Amino acid sequence: MRGIATLAALACAALFAAKGFSARAPSTRDMRQLHERCLRAARSESVRFAAYKNTKLNGLQFYLKGRLRRYTPSEPESKPEEDFDVLLREMKNPAPGQSFVLVATRHKGDNLAEKLDENHIRYACDRGKQWWVFSVAGDQEDLPRRTPRPEKRNQSW
Repeated sequence: MRGIATLAALACAALFAAKGFSARAPSTRDMRQLHERCLRAARSESVRFAAYKNTKLNGLQFYLKGRLRRYTPSEPESKPEEDFDVLLREMKNPAPGQSFVLVATRHKGDNLAEKLDENHIRYACDRGKQWWVFSVAGDQEDLPRRTPRPEKRNQSW
């Protein structure tokens, strides 16, 4: 009986320690960390937050108090919440003091960077493990002409 009680106590202690570690360890699903990165990227009080290519970020939407909108490039088969081409036009000719923060997964980040480059929109990019956060300021002089992207490697084996 004493052995079973000791084993149960050790198992409970191990579970308690694992739960404590998981609460403190950084996670790619932690939207609070992404929220903090978005706020750091905001370059003015008048900022628009956008998720690129239908990325659903319900936790980030919560932290931003409903200010996040999803944008998708015009495609016949999709019905985006908002059209990305409209957002591109607004970023080219922003209202005074307007800035934009765009969030994309790292897999879609290169595509977003190419779209911004094609439209001659200056940006800064914070590349994280899972999420890339792009900052576009209304005053384009504050940003570099182009943020260098890592070269794509040949994936052939």
